[in-house]
Amino acid sequence: MGEWKRTAEELPPEGIDVLLNFTNNFAVGYWYKIHDNNTSRWYAYSDNRDYTSCDNEPTHWMSLPEPPKMDGGGE
Repeated sequence: MGEWKRTAEELPPEGIDVLLNFTNNFAVGYWYKIHDNNTSRWYAYSDNRDYTSCDNEPTHWMSLPEPPKMDGGGE
């Protein structure tokens, strides 16, 4: 797994899911630049399985770990 990166110093690749750190919690989400008006937004996965724009900016982000390799045993 990677190391935490400050969002003020470095952004993740656009549209790639990452682990986000907010002041009091964590979420999985992504950063997206809106090219029509040259703005950007953070989006996070919500309980209803949709992405929603974040009310607050995350302070840090980290790449997600690789998923486990399935050995054919179903676990």
